[in-house]
Amino acid sequence: MIRSVHLWFPRRFVGALLFGVVLVLVGCKGQSVGTVSGKVTHKGQPVKTGNVNLFASEKGLGHIAKLDDSGAFTIPEPVVAGTYKVFVQPSPPEQLPPGKMSKQPTLSIPRKYQDAATTDKTVEVKAGKNDLTIDFPN
Repeated sequence: MIRSVHLWFPRRFVGALLFGVVLVLVGCKGQSVGTVSGKVTHKGQPVKTGNVNLFASEKGLGHIAKLDDSGAFTIPEPVVAGTYKVFVQPSPPEQLPPGKMSKQPTLSIPRKYQDAATTDKTVEVKAGKNDLTIDFPN
């Protein structure tokens, strides 16, 4: 009996995994996708910390990528083509030992561009490779 339970679990797991893959493929069927990378700047200077977010509320899609020291980012998964709101949020504070206070993360860009509800910055993602330069004004 133990042996049949042991074999039952992997088969169920593999079946569920295959069902999930098929569901994702069917859900993306007919939609153009692209790869997205680029650079985030504020007044022409790189935004060196935080996470850049692309958000399409009408599609229910969102993507996030960490900024490096040069302001560069790469979204690791394919992005469905379309128009996305862009905003940047601070990186989560680092974990410190008990009793130590972490510094509040800050960004060099205006607060307007730190929230999906207030940003007016958008980008257009097209099928294929997208190399974006996202500059936030004052």
